[in-house]
Amino acid sequence: MTANCPMTCGVCEVEAEEEGWISPQLQQSYSLELSQTLELKTTMNQVEAPITVYFIFPEDETQYINFKCTDLNSSRWILMIKQCMTDSWYAAQPLNGVSSDQIKVWRITRTETSLLVECNGVTVLIFNFASDYKDGFSSCHSFWTRHSKAIKFNWSGGLYKNNGHLSMRTAVNKARCKYGDTVKIERIDHSESYVDNMVFDISGMRELLVGQVFPVRSEHSRTREDNEEYYGAANAVDQKLGTRSWTEADSYGGIWLKLTLGQVTCVQQIVWYLYDSSLYQTWSCSNTDCTCEGEVCNYYTLAVYNEGAVDNIPPVSGCIYGDTVKLLKTNDNIGSFFVYEISITEKKGMRPILVDEVFPVSVEHSRTKHDNEEENGAHLAIDLNLLTISKTYPGADGSTWFKVTLDQVSCVHQIVTYFDGRPHLIWTCSNTDCSCEGYWCSSFSLTVYNEGAVDNVPSVSSCKYGNTVKLQRDKNNLMEEISITEKKVGPQGEQGAEGEQGNQGVTGEKGAQGTNDFCSSVGWICSLEGAEGEPGEDGADGENGPTGDSGDVGAKGEMGREGTPGFPGLSGVKGIKGGRGIDGQDSFPGWNGQQNCGSESCSLRLGPCYGMGSSRFTVKCMEGYAANGIWRNSRFWGLRCCKIVVK
Repeated sequence: MTANCPMTCGVCEVEAEEEGWISPQLQQSYSLELSQTLELKTTMNQVEAPITVYFIFPEDETQYINFKCTDLNSSRWILMIKQCMTDSWYAAQPLNGVSSDQIKVWRITRTETSLLVECNGVTVLIFNFASDYKDGFSSCHSFWTRHSKAIKFNWSGGLYKNNGHLSMRTAVNKARCKYGDTVKIERIDHSESYVDNMVFDISGMRELLVGQVFPVRSEHSRTREDNEEYYGAANAVDQKLGTRSWTEADSYGGIWLKLTLGQVTCVQQIVWYLYDSSLYQTWSCSNTDCTCEGEVCNYYTLAVYNEGAVDNIPPVSGCIYGDTVKLLKTNDNIGSFFVYEISITEKKGMRPILVDEVFPVSVEHSRTKHDNEEENGAHLAIDLNLLTISKTYPGADGSTWFKVTLDQVSCVHQIVTYFDGRPHLIWTCSNTDCSCEGYWCSSFSLTVYNEGAVDNVPSVSSCKYGNTVKLQRDKNNLMEEISITEKKVGPQGEQGAEGEQGNQGVTGEKGAQGTNDFCSSVGWICSLEGAEGEPGEDGADGENGPTGDSGDVGAKGEMGREGTPGFPGLSGVKGIKGGRGIDGQDSFPGWNGQQNCGSESCSLRLGPCYGMGSSRFTVKCMEGYAANGIWRNSRFWGLRCCKIVVK
């Protein structure tokens, strides 16, 4: 399809936004062929107000679609397709994403494969006649894929309550460009002496080509006289034959013009125009290079290549994939060149390549429709061509599946399936599974896994490692293309150094032995049981060893074709916690003192004790007190003294 004119179109005839709308009439036929679009406008939200459109096929056979709003608060709409589901509202298809605006513009298009419905620019339904039918309606596609000639509104109850809030049109061309270089205005009234013929010369707009793609950026080695307005690179792609880019040598002597596309595209042809729209050079591309026809082709080389991260693109015939077109002057005798216009066209039907896309080495599916591999085989889903279709049917076990095998384990980020020339379903993967976006997600399941012995695969949050992608559903599946992208993962960082082990806690001091010196000194016969030594304080916890440094982030790998993705660096091991200090040992009991005290005998016991305070410590007991232990805190050591009581 030719892209819309991106710049000012010389002379443009613009139809008003509201032009062409009419009120549909009951039983009136309106011309509408296959692939043409019917536009309907509703100007008020009305609940339970059906819109019923009958499509007229050869021999005046009719089939219809019927849709309505069932809930104004949620803007819930449903649609029923005759011969594809039960002729009742309970089996109707939901329309997802319908605007709640009072004014809605609906675009309904029936292609050879599907029914497409848009509301205010949002696609709310893509219904495939060959695969999305309800149970018992497998002949759906045989009714709806035929050519038709017109539509009608046959049911009085299908005109949105017929209260003036429904209008339609079948031919829309909101901006028509009439290309030329002259506007001629002739006077009809000659009553005054005005010039009869007035001619206005405007810069000619070149004709747009079928399949033309437009660069998102243009640049060249140097602009003549540094005058961007008159000679800038953008003038080569502004569609105006009256402007030109003028390229001179850069500081290295190179003379080049570079055009960057918005995505990796299968470039088929590059055309260089002169000011009068005649062709100066035409470059036609194969899957390896582009060859020139025209003037002084030997003065230039032209290359189509990728500046993004896309490798190993499968070869295709008749075009070369790339996101950059570079024209280089190779004749040293001429120091500049100028371009009035240059156009780039892509090969029809070839899909663009996605950033970081990886390409399968093999595909297979449960069964090929009619066993016709040439027209329906699994390989057609990876040939990059949106005009071919893989048709998968249930296998002998009744299951329908499609399997893609990669050449190595990759961190799969996204899977896109295509239908009707556009993305149909999109799966985005985490490290555990892949979630789907699209109308028919509930009909499919998708898994990414490894076939083969692969151990110690790391976990990355926004992708899933695997070398196999398997898509399953419960009935036939048609697919134009499937694409898989990976997340680039840098090489593994070095393991962080192990943290040092914490120091062992200090061992508690042994309790002091009980004494009987006092008893011996006074000559009494007494026994003094040594007080039990206090347990030593717990040793302080050893400090944690410092955390090992994180492994350095691996430098971005070059785009080499070999080598598996690196693994993330491992964190350093945490230091071992210091062991608890050993409890102090119990003191030994004092032995009985033996002393002759004459005719009397006595015994001793311990009374109140004292020891360290917060700001003092004891190194000698007072008279009448005996030391029975040693106290310790983080700063001082000292005796624990208890009063001797004679009994």
